[in-house]
Amino acid sequence: MGLFDNMIGGLLRGGQAQPILDLVLRLVSNPETGGLGGLVRKLQEQGLGDQVNSWVGTGDNLPVSADQLRKVFGQEGLGEHAPGLPMEKMFGGLANLLPMVIDQLTPKGALPSEHDLGEGLAQLRKSLLGE
Repeated sequence: MGLFDNMIGGLLRGGQAQPILDLVLRLVSNPETGGLGGLVRKLQEQGLGDQVNSWVGTGDNLPVSADQLRKVFGQEGLGEHAPGLPMEKMFGGLANLLPMVIDQLTPKGALPSEHDLGEGLAQLRKSLLGE
């Protein structure tokens, strides 16, 4: 995960990525919304199938815009998860981090088993947050 760690580390040093990274990790691990699989389905159902499939797949990741994510989650839909962070920065950061995190959690080009997802999340948290 060296390149990924370096990219996220650079963003975290900027000071504003920490709440966004926390938000992304909650989105992919929330059992109430179906975790990673539920998030992938939601994004696909909202018209982002090509992007999401590229993040899960083994090729290059297609970009997603802050506006596209705002349409999926709603203007206020995620605000409570990143208090104090302006919506524009939150959705912009989410557009940068979400593809990278989903890509890292799906290294074999498919959604992982629950066990593998748990291990992947633990590894991400340890690597990026020191948890």
